[in-house]
Amino acid sequence: MNLEGVEKTMLLTLYTKAKHSQKKNHKFFDFKAIDVISEIDYDFSIADKDYKMQMGVISRTIVLDDMVSKYIHSHPNCTIVNIASGMDTRFNRLDNGILKWYNVDLENSANFRLNYINDTDRVKTLAYSAMDPSWASKIDVNRDVLFIIEGLTMYLTEDDNRNILNIIDENFKSCTVFTEIMPPASVKKC
Repeated sequence: MNLEGVEKTMLLTLYTKAKHSQKKNHKFFDFKAIDVISEIDYDFSIADKDYKMQMGVISRTIVLDDMVSKYIHSHPNCTIVNIASGMDTRFNRLDNGILKWYNVDLENSANFRLNYINDTDRVKTLAYSAMDPSWASKIDVNRDVLFIIEGLTMYLTEDDNRNILNIIDENFKSCTVFTEIMPPASVKKC
């Protein structure tokens, strides 16, 4: 495995989802996370020791799954673009059988993902920085578009975040954006 710095967080979040899914009173069940984690040879003890990270991942997964699920219910033929997707498996939890899904992430992360989670006719992984406007031209849009930006904004500057939103604004006539935000005090700890 050749993951650097922040890229490793995608394994910790996947592990947390898999671990939570195996608990008796789980709030979501992520079979894909369980399958993928069983294939990865990695020391996940750092995730086991970080209770705050675990609770953050579980909480945002519950909240975003609910929001995305409601969006899909209202827009069943939608296109969803997951920016900085890492090893996210939300598609596997929420797929309605007809939506299209794009995972956008840095080349190294995208390639790592494809080792464990295959693309399909409705799921595509695009190897681009979120700040490279080229990814936008690769999205084949159905009528409704939802962007998910989770676990990224806290690592970027205000200008970087503005750049991503500008790429979306300049390339998509109408869309919805769900993004995770954090107060400045929390961001300084990332």
